[in-house]
Amino acid sequence: MGEELISVIVPCYNIEEYVERCIKSIISQTYNNLEIIAVDDGSQDRTGDILDRISAVEPRLMVFHFLNEGPSCARNHGLEKANGKFVMCIDGDDFIDKEMVRTMYDMAIRHNLDLVASNYTLYYSVKTQVVGNVTDKTCFRETSVDFINRLFEPSKRFCSAWAKLYKKELFEGVKYPQNIFFGEDMFVAIILFDKAKRLGYIEEPLYFYNQQGVSLVRSKFNKNKLCMVEAAKNWYVFCKSKYPCLANKALDNYYVTMIDMCTFLSAEKELYKYYNEYKELIRKELNYINASALRTNDKIKANMISRMPPWFYYIVHSIVRNR
Repeated sequence: MGEELISVIVPCYNIEEYVERCIKSIISQTYNNLEIIAVDDGSQDRTGDILDRISAVEPRLMVFHFLNEGPSCARNHGLEKANGKFVMCIDGDDFIDKEMVRTMYDMAIRHNLDLVASNYTLYYSVKTQVVGNVTDKTCFRETSVDFINRLFEPSKRFCSAWAKLYKKELFEGVKYPQNIFFGEDMFVAIILFDKAKRLGYIEEPLYFYNQQGVSLVRSKFNKNKLCMVEAAKNWYVFCKSKYPCLANKALDNYYVTMIDMCTFLSAEKELYKYYNEYKELIRKELNYINASALRTNDKIKANMISRMPPWFYYIVHSIVRNR
């Protein structure tokens, strides 16, 4: 039986320093039956030119240039072009181990899996690399509950589209939300994890999550990041309906997300109205929060936020943090 075609989707925006490293890491995979779909999301630097230059000598690389519409639209464009039985997403400033596709595909085929995820490395430089998740072990008998449960452990970054191999059919009827410009993965991950009934995890860190330069994730706080609160609420509503065993974890995660956002918002005068909105929600549920499984530090923050205007919370939080 021949190897299945795998579509590798690479959204790219103003990453001229890193995009060639990313594409070359895909080209050099030991698994050869690939179509590489690079979506240039209206880059203003040399990203598009670099992609065109590589595609001129690499027949597996297809480059599509669009006006800047954001990461959701870029991924959606890539999915529309994908012809493979399996799909993999790689952010254009990241890169992958040469055995990544082979390792994940072999596990998917051997165990008839709908979705396979791998561990990752936080890449700062050649000399500074940190393995992302050191607790979970390789397992090819995971369930939707196992994967969704990881969403509530932020350190695992498990909602990310990257470091996963999906059966393309999972995306039938599923699109990344076009009006979301940060945290779009959060809205889609839980849907895909629910649709995938047979899942596997690989403890080997096969994906290099770049920490160099500036990206949406590492950029200064802005209003777009508030979408994470809406996504966290969606997770709770979803779990309450379909996975009640995870509902309390999802609700706690929702409040922690609001608490974290208030900490950022307290430093942004033009966004104080959002702080006050979350403050009221936290105040109304303070009894639940105080009795919940949240960390003591988060409970203290919630009590401070419920009683303090943003400017005062910012001062107090800054003093406590710097002690």
